[in-house]
Amino acid sequence: MPITYKFYLRSITNFHKLQRGALYLRVTYQRKSIVKSLGVILPVEHYDEHRQIVLANTPEAIKANALINEYMQMLKLIYHHAALFSLTFEDIKERINTIAQYGKMEFFTFLEKYYIPKKLKAVKSSSIKKYKAELLKLKAFKPHLRFSDITPEFIVRYKYWLRHHRRNNANTTERSIRSLKTIMKAAYEMGFTAVNPIENVPTKRLNGQRAYLSKQELIDLHQKVHQLPQGRLREVGLIFLFACYTGLRYSDIKQLKYAHLQNDTIRLKMVKTEEEVVIPLNNRARQILQMVQPAQAPEPKQYVFRVLSNQKMNKHLKTLAMECDLQKHLTFHVARHTFATVSIEVGIPVEVVSKLLGHSDIKTTMIYARILDPVKKKEMEKWNF
Repeated sequence: MPITYKFYLRSITNFHKLQRGALYLRVTYQRKSIVKSLGVILPVEHYDEHRQIVLANTPEAIKANALINEYMQMLKLIYHHAALFSLTFEDIKERINTIAQYGKMEFFTFLEKYYIPKKLKAVKSSSIKKYKAELLKLKAFKPHLRFSDITPEFIVRYKYWLRHHRRNNANTTERSIRSLKTIMKAAYEMGFTAVNPIENVPTKRLNGQRAYLSKQELIDLHQKVHQLPQGRLREVGLIFLFACYTGLRYSDIKQLKYAHLQNDTIRLKMVKTEEEVVIPLNNRARQILQMVQPAQAPEPKQYVFRVLSNQKMNKHLKTLAMECDLQKHLTFHVARHTFATVSIEVGIPVEVVSKLLGHSDIKTTMIYARILDPVKKKEMEKWNF
C-alpha cells in the first residue's frame, strides 16, 4: 500500500481578526494517518495547497518552503524504504517523528540515541559492549562525524589510523570496519541516511595465529598446577585446566552448575550461541571436579567454580604462567584453542571436535586442523609403506 502525504493549513484567527493558518503535514499509510505540526503560522492567502508552496517572500514563507522541501525529500526516501523493506505503520510513524533531524543528525547521535537502544532489546550485553568500544575508537579518530563524512576514502584513512596509531592487528581492524558497515546499513534501512556509500567496501576475514598449548605443555602445566599450594592461584589454574579439557568458554565455565553435570557429561546451553552442547568428561576433567567438589553434596543450582571477572582471571593466569615457567600468554581463549588442537593431535575426528566445541560450521573448526603441521607430518608418514 503506497504512502500518501499532504501539507495543509489548519485555519486559526488571531487577535487582529486576520485569517492565518498553522502548517501541518498528514501522512497516510495502511489506512492510518499521522498528523504533524511543522511549527509555522502563515497568512491563509499566501499558501497554495494545490502546488503545496508558500507564495510569498517573507522570512516565515522562506522557512515554510524550506521545511516543505526537506520533508518532501525525506518522505520520498521513506516511500522507497517502505517498498524495499516492508515497513509497518509504526516504522513509518517513528521516521515521521524524527524526520526533522534527517540530514542534520551526527552519526554518533544516531548510534547512541537510536541504534544502541534498539540493539539492547535484541542482542546480549557483551555485543553492546563491543559496539560501545567501537564508538569510542571512532570518536577518538573523528570526534564530530556526519553521515556524509563516511565514504570509501574515509574508510581508508580510518583503517590506516587503526593499524598505525591504535596498533590494532589486521583482524581487529577488519572487525572494526565490519561493525561500521553494519551500523551504516542499519542507518540506511531505518531512513537516517539517503545513501550508504560504504556498502560495497570489501572487508577480509583473516586466519590469525591462535595461541594454544601443545600436548606436552598441557601435561607439564597440569603437573605444576597440582603442585601449587592451596590458594587462589591454584584454584584459577584448575579452572583453566578444566577449560583445556572441555573446550568451554569463560562465559560457560562461569555459568556451569552441578545441574549441568549428568552421568559424567556436561549438558548446557552455551552463552554465546544459545545452542546446547554435550561434552563427555575425560578422566582429567573428572579429577578436577572431584578436587573442587564441596564436602557436602552440592545443590543442583550451585555453581561448580568460583569464577572472578574475566579481567581478574586473566591477570591470575599471567601470574600462573610465570610461576609454572610457561612462556605463553594464558587466557581462556588459549584454553579453548588448546582443547581443539590437542583433540585433533590425539586423533579425534574434526567433525567430533566441531560438535564438542559447539561450532555451527565445521569450517571454523578446520582452522585448528590447518595449524597442526606435526599432525600433517604424522599422517603423511602413512605413505611410507
